[in-house]
Amino acid sequence: MQPFVKIYDNPQLLAHSLSLEIAHRSAFSKKHRQSLNLALSGGTTPTLLIETMAQSLYNTQIHWKNIRFFWGDERCVPPQDPQSNFGVVQQSLFSVISIPKSRIMRIHGETKPEKAAENYNKQLTKFLPLNSENIPVFDWILLGIGTDGHTASLFPNSDTLSDTNFCAVATHPTSGQKRVTLTLPVINAARRISFLVTGAEKQKLVSRILKKEKSVSNLPAAMVHPKNGILEWWLDADAAKDI
Repeated sequence: MQPFVKIYDNPQLLAHSLSLEIAHRSAFSKKHRQSLNLALSGGTTPTLLIETMAQSLYNTQIHWKNIRFFWGDERCVPPQDPQSNFGVVQQSLFSVISIPKSRIMRIHGETKPEKAAENYNKQLTKFLPLNSENIPVFDWILLGIGTDGHTASLFPNSDTLSDTNFCAVATHPTSGQKRVTLTLPVINAARRISFLVTGAEKQKLVSRILKKEKSVSNLPAAMVHPKNGILEWWLDADAAKDI
């Protein structure tokens, strides 16, 4: 199935549209007495989304008690560290809304990386339904993409690309920083995956991935192919110039 591509004039419009989509999806979950199992991402565009959802226009429309929040990856730092993906959401969103702590499934980056990955793996199998291959299934995963083609903390040519565990310890190729990340089997088992990409510096990469060029087929972002789900690319005009 071809991915769905949505293009907006600027990052702000993208974030507003996606916030409204999350509000609609949470309303569906409330109506059917379900939980929306949603995995968030770090990065500039996802952070803008978090800040937008916190605005009164949206935070009063979103049914927070019907969303169970997870993360696609986390840096191995304490939650109060500025680099913490959870910390950004805590400061920008959770601090201004009413949400039970039981709905927040964070990765404990302050513990040893292997222990954090082990504990997160247990959370995934406890709270998510399993498919026929016993892989946890997210309702929706939001992903960013780096200029090197990495997504979550899956980096090019890294061992984590072939890891069959549900989550793994990753190492940043430049800084050496340890991270915990969802792996490709779990990402590709999701019902819906949305890449959020803005900025001219990523336009050529986005174009090459969407055109399925061989030269980028081994990049982590190009390896995201949901088996039984929907793949979307939410782009601003700058990121979409070459498609």
